[in-house]
Amino acid sequence: MGIDLTCGKEFFSTSYSGWNTLRMKFAEYCIKFIEDLSKNELNISPDGVIYAMSDKEIIRERVIIESRDIMKEWNNIVEAKKTLNITDYLKVYGEHIDYLINIGLYGIVSLLNKSDCDGLYSVGNSIDIINMLNIVSNMNIIEERYIEVINKLKKVFQKSINKKKVVVIA
Repeated sequence: MGIDLTCGKEFFSTSYSGWNTLRMKFAEYCIKFIEDLSKNELNISPDGVIYAMSDKEIIRERVIIESRDIMKEWNNIVEAKKTLNITDYLKVYGEHIDYLINIGLYGIVSLLNKSDCDGLYSVGNSIDIINMLNIVSNMNIIEERYIEVINKLKKVFQKSINKKKVVVIA
């Protein structure tokens, strides 16, 4: 018994425990990405005021500030619990949907919200998941054993996008 993701002739298959491990690993990678963003310096003048900036600079500052807020929330959860689970990640991610969309990580919410036999991932979910997988796969912390898994998942979700077909979860 396990979980199968299929779209046309592309498929991905793993055990239930393997699927939960993967989802947790991707959730960890996304938190690490946000943590890395939170370490960027803000462009504040010596008097503590942010002066006129371009739209791009304003967005950058907002991303850094919100990433710091997310990390505070996440650290509070980590301190309060001995064992983390998918619900813990969803609690934090669910409160910052717009932020995740803005930085290209909303796919983690789609991935975490479906467990073993929850039906399907829409084409829109596939786009979000591919964006998230692309960001995660470019991080220098990816363990070797997950690279092949990421590539297999990308094939399934890319097929969904290309053919405009759902990914069936069975």
